[in-house]
Amino acid sequence: MKYTKNGGVITARLDIDDEIIASLEKICREMNIRAARVHAIGAVKNATVAMFDFEKGDYNENKLDRFMELLNLEGNVTEMNGETYIHLHAVFGDHDARAFGGHLKSAVIGATCEMFIEPVENVIDRVKDDKTGLNIFDI
Repeated sequence: MKYTKNGGVITARLDIDDEIIASLEKICREMNIRAARVHAIGAVKNATVAMFDFEKGDYNENKLDRFMELLNLEGNVTEMNGETYIHLHAVFGDHDARAFGGHLKSAVIGATCEMFIEPVENVIDRVKDDKTGLNIFDI
């Protein structure tokens, strides 16, 4: 992984075997980023995505153990209880032009990932919402 500050934006390149969330957490820690918008494209060799099940109050996970294009990754960096909180959604495409996506739990780079991290000025905290069970913006 390599990254650099480009004006007010961090430009990052993740390499084969880098894990997306761990890499983003490392960049945020080293660059002292406490809130940001994140977007990326690339290719992965495996990923786990999830969908929140409101009846269970937990995520249903789907493991995607194959090479796929990372068609779109969008999300944000905030904080919860003083810790970095990474919230990402991803869409992947396979060799048959099928798309898969959801809340990103993990993804390992299979070729490269081109990421932009746009820090925002104020820290954004999260709280657990009693109605949904989700960790939402504390605005």
